[in-house]
Amino acid sequence: MASRGCYNLADVADGERFKAASERWGETADWGGAGLPQRLIDLEQALAQQRWIDADQITQILFDHYRQAHWAEFGENDSHQLIPCYLPTAVDGLWTDYSQGHFGLTAQAKVLADLELLPTEDQPPSPQQTLSFFQAVSWPERLPDRSENPYQPAYDSVSPEQVPKGHYPYYMGYSFSTYGSGYNTSWRWFLDPTCGFNSKVR
Repeated sequence: MASRGCYNLADVADGERFKAASERWGETADWGGAGLPQRLIDLEQALAQQRWIDADQITQILFDHYRQAHWAEFGENDSHQLIPCYLPTAVDGLWTDYSQGHFGLTAQAKVLADLELLPTEDQPPSPQQTLSFFQAVSWPERLPDRSENPYQPAYDSVSPEQVPKGHYPYYMGYSFSTYGSGYNTSWRWFLDPTCGFNSKVR
């Protein structure tokens, strides 16, 4: 059985579970007409042009398909556990390459390690731990609602060094359009360790 976090799609049972849920909730093989490959191409183009906000919104779309497919289907706030490792690995690789290691899941893991929040036990971080990470990557303590712009315009179309390390992907797992009915705010701690993002890094 797969460990906590991303399911291994080589596991037939888990793969079929995801496939069935995806079909029921509209996540077809072509990802709504755009296609997973095209989404990744769009992400790479945005990153190459340092359009960080556009890239972040594409990243949100890529991961949000799993929330849409599983939130109502399984009633789980931890639907990120079903994300296969190949997807965050591909996304992180692009963010890492085009930001010279300044953004991405690996960059965030380094921030977490510097704060001595990795490795973590399989439990939610304390409010103080959450706040310390948010402050380090310059995420506001209070999440914006749908009437507000969640992004800081000054952090777009600039060199990565002008933005706090690990700032992007921004508030990963939070759905700004649905008042946060996506993943819980602690999900960043619980990415599957076998995917490599929450390894102890120094």
